[in-house]
Amino acid sequence: MAGTGVGQMIMPQVVRFLLDEYGYRGTTLILGALCLNGLPGALLFHPVKWHMIETNTIDEEKQPLLVKHIQIPQTTTRYGVVEEPGTSSNEDKGKTLLRKVIEFFNFELLKDWVFLHLINGLALVYTCTVAFNMIYPFFLQNSVGLSRGDTALCMSLLSGADIVARVTIPMITKHFRISNRMTFLLGTVCWAVCRSVLAEQHRFSIIILLSLLCGYIRAAAVVNQNLAITEYCKDESKIPSAIGLNMVAKGLLVLGVGQFFGERTPKNLGLSDRLLSRLG
Repeated sequence: MAGTGVGQMIMPQVVRFLLDEYGYRGTTLILGALCLNGLPGALLFHPVKWHMIETNTIDEEKQPLLVKHIQIPQTTTRYGVVEEPGTSSNEDKGKTLLRKVIEFFNFELLKDWVFLHLINGLALVYTCTVAFNMIYPFFLQNSVGLSRGDTALCMSLLSGADIVARVTIPMITKHFRISNRMTFLLGTVCWAVCRSVLAEQHRFSIIILLSLLCGYIRAAAVVNQNLAITEYCKDESKIPSAIGLNMVAKGLLVLGVGQFFGERTPKNLGLSDRLLSRLG
């Protein structure tokens, strides 16, 4: 997460320099070449087992019991030996494939309306975050009239404030004993207000100040998303499935709402970048 924040702070300056020197096509080609470095980098990853340090541990399951022999209760009939129901291992065979899939992915979480409301809210906030990050530079250049250098500066300051918030907000919430869900709620509301105020500004100094404030508040809404799910799920075994369902909801909303913001809204409804920055 911190590495992503550092990249978001540095890349606007890099992209601005590349656009000034090589234009749009050259910048796209260079950025594509940089992204391709991820392929050989991924091939260099090692399994964790290769670097694990072996320790001499005692397996309690393999230790001898106090009783030398354990007799399993059995019932004898004229047709043979029948084991007690508690020792039967054929219970799983009667389950259908669909039931096994439901239990494996913990789809029973979808019966909880509170959980559904939570993941839909988190997915909607995530989608708006992605939309705002895409619209923000166009808003600064087209609506406010800033240059590439000033636009890159505002985006770098926003990401820098986000990094500072990721370090300081957990300490603040821990000191005042604020839950992760409440932190997410307050961050989302404050972020919506801050973006609405930002959309009405024209002075460069105020835009810089609000960019810092938006970046700081954004961290409260972004960092606490998975923590809010973890806090809600009391059963630790269901946390991976809950986070996975949340990611599926995010993907579905990004595909649907992103299409709405990207094509239908500006073309068919005639909304400006200023209003889109509010909606995002």
